[in-house]
Amino acid sequence: GNTATATASFTIDSVNHAATPTVSVSSLERWMFDEGTGTSTTDGYNGYTGTLTNINVAGGGTAPTWVTGHNGTSGTALNFDGKGAAVSVPAGDTAALTGTSSLSVWFKTTQTGTSIGWSSPSIIGSESAGDGNDIQWGTLNTNGKIGLDVGNSAGVYSAAAVNDGNWHDLTITRTV
Repeated sequence: GNTATATASFTIDSVNHAATPTVSVSSLERWMFDEGTGTSTTDGYNGYTGTLTNINVAGGGTAPTWVTGHNGTSGTALNFDGKGAAVSVPAGDTAALTGTSSLSVWFKTTQTGTSIGWSSPSIIGSESAGDGNDIQWGTLNTNGKIGLDVGNSAGVYSAAAVNDGNWHDLTITRTV
């Protein structure tokens, strides 16, 4: 499997003047999309399997297809058609990014979204119809700006558009 090392520095303020604060940091999943062929992809940390699928057959969508990676030599990536292409992973195998978390991804797009996050293209997300329990990470708005949309909020978006067809290295952090 693939391995990676990450380093970070941070300042810890104790809670209620505790002598020894407790810090817990861990990587939950790593989806490299480096298989290059086939109808599934595997998480590098836990071995979870995601199936390349189309969730919008009636709307003309297709399953993701394999393409060259972000710098032409980094292996492969997945191309999502924006109509229904998805990597489907059983909910029990994924950690919902609803708490304090970060998402890091390389992507390129020429798409735009809508003024409603849950109905726009996003990198990862879930929609809970009829209530405010939605979250979309890397959702695109009408101006091609990328952001985070939680519940039925207006979301927060980048200052510049990212739908220029170039590769972008994105990290989004949400602190709850």
